[in-house]
Amino acid sequence: MQINGAKQLSVEEQIDGLKKVAMRSVEPDARKKAIDTLATYGEKAIPAITEIINDALSTGVRDYGLEIIKKIKSTKS
Repeated sequence: MQINGAKQLSVEEQIDGLKKVAMRSVEPDARKKAIDTLATYGEKAIPAITEIINDALSTGVRDYGLEIIKKIKSTKS
C-alpha cells in the first residue's frame, strides 16, 4: 500500500524493522525502548522480543523482555 507516494510497511515489516534496530544496538535502554514499542503490536511481536532477549548480554534487558512477554500473554483476549 502506498500513501503519498511512500510505501506503507506491513505490520510484519514494522516488527522486523524494530527488531533489527534493537539487535544492532548495544545500549540496554535502546533495546528496552524497542521492546516497549514492539509490545504495542501484541502477540505478533513475541517472536521478535524473544530474539532480542536471547541476543541480549544484559540480564536487565532479558528480564525486562520476559516481563513484557508475560504482560502481553496476560492481556490476551
